[in-house]
Order: sequence, then C-alpha cells, then structure tokens
Amino acid sequence: HDLRYFHYPETYTRLRGKFLEKMIPKSAYNAAKILAVSNATKKDIIKYLNVSADKIQVIHEGIDAARSQAQYSEQNYQSVKKKYRLPDRYFLTVGHLEPRKNYERLFESLAILAERYHIKIPLVVVGQENWYFQKIYDKVKRLKLSDSIHFTGFVNDADLPILYQKADLFIAPS
Repeated sequence: HDLRYFHYPETYTRLRGKFLEKMIPKSAYNAAKILAVSNATKKDIIKYLNVSADKIQVIHEGIDAARSQAQYSEQNYQSVKKKYRLPDRYFLTVGHLEPRKNYERLFESLAILAERYHIKIPLVVVGQENWYFQKIYDKVKRLKLSDSIHFTGFVNDADLPILYQKADLFIAPS
C-alpha cells in the first residue's frame, strides 16, 4: 500500500523492521508486476527498491459506491449521532492517530479559522490511537481547542458512511 517503513522506520519494532527491511525488497524483486495505489507510492518503489517503472502499475483506490451513496434514514443518523456524541454540524477527518497523519497542522489551521475568520465548526476525528498519539492530544490542549475537536476513537464500517454524508466538509490532512 505504501512504503511507510522507509519513511517512518521508528513506527515499527526492531524485529518487524528487520523483517520488512529484508522482505519488501525481496518481494519487489520477485514480483512479476507491482500494483501501487498512487504515483507517489510508485515513485517511492522506484527510489527505495530500485524497481523499473515498467514493472509498476498505478491503480488508484476506489470507493464502495453502493455504501457511500446509500440513503440513510433520520433514525439511522440519530442513532449514529448519539452513539459517537456528534455535534449537529462538523468537519470530518478519518485516520489513525499518529504524527504522519498531520493532525497537528490541521489543528493549527482550525485555530486560525476560528481566530481570524470566526469559523468555529467542530472537527470530528475518527481513528484509533496508534503511535505517538499523545502529542496529538497535547496539541489540542495547547491550542485551546478541546471544546471544538471531538475524538470518536474507532468507528465501525457500518457507521462511517453516515459520518461522511453528514459532515459539512471532509479533510484529509496527510
């Protein structure tokens, strides 16, 4: 999916890192074709694994149109809203809580929107705690955004489409 190990080796245990360091290049060498989810990943494969561009095919990830476009009843929405304690209006971001997701910069941007432009729509952050997540919570406190940023933790797949559909704006800060 990506070459996280080469960008963030500190996110792996030493044993896992040694395994990936050996097996990722070996797998790339042995593969007849490599599918990459983005041009950035393709460039990383070429750079870090010395693989010919001809061996790599980019196929962008898709969405489950049936789920993402499904119409949900107000009762479904109210149930999900209550379950995750959602505000009436919100911006949404989804991803593990870890530094590489760039949440700290997102929070700084929200603080600027609130201070300069008086835009104070809460942010709902969907994602489970991963590595160095405490820094993310600390940044929220330092920026005095605790009242406007809501962490849901893990959200099951059945509830996610409703959260996306009811958001005023989806943000992918990474």
